[in-house]
Amino acid sequence: MNRHRLRERAGAVLGGLAWLAFATVSHGRAEVSPAAPVETRTGNVLTWVVTLPTTAVASVLVRSLRDRGVPVNFIAFDRERPVNLPSRGLSVAAVLESLVRQDRAYGFVLVRGRIVIHPRDPKFFRLVTLPREAFTGIPQPEAARRYSLWLRGHVTGFASWAVPPPASTRENAAAPSVTLSPRATVLDHLVEILGPDPSLTFTVSRGPPGGPRFGLERVSSP
Repeated sequence: MNRHRLRERAGAVLGGLAWLAFATVSHGRAEVSPAAPVETRTGNVLTWVVTLPTTAVASVLVRSLRDRGVPVNFIAFDRERPVNLPSRGLSVAAVLESLVRQDRAYGFVLVRGRIVIHPRDPKFFRLVTLPREAFTGIPQPEAARRYSLWLRGHVTGFASWAVPPPASTRENAAAPSVTLSPRATVLDHLVEILGPDPSLTFTVSRGPPGGPRFGLERVSSP
């Protein structure tokens, strides 16, 4: 075979190897570095995609979720462990799963369609019976105050809960009226205090001083 033919064959082989190497590298890049999920705020809130701090405790994650328009309710535990998240976007459901997997003090549940992050304590799932006349058609701030007071006196494990101060006449007049079910779990009742507004959330802050305190916060779209 003459030198000209050898050069042509060598060039073809080298060209083929170069193309194969390029294709392999390109394919590898596509698999290793997929496009980051785009943040979304449509459909079921559990499917929303959000980007959060890569390391944070539960209370900070809740604050970050609310800042991104996610209406999540929260009952704080006394001690929190850091939770690690990837830097790319995650669905809200994936964030919640990561939280309860890494900080075993917490669980989460959907109550009447509302996300509630709570300590793993059976007292929140205790079925209780309320006096119907005391919790029917009352202003929301008064419902929160009255229910906290009732829990302190009637349900084991809530004696240390702080009771919100009475709201003013003007505040009660401006607030929606709520009715609590005569028989339901404590978590059910806490969610019922929110009324129909899907943007309203509750927090039970940790104590002391004064013990755990129930409060309301409206979450706005970012």
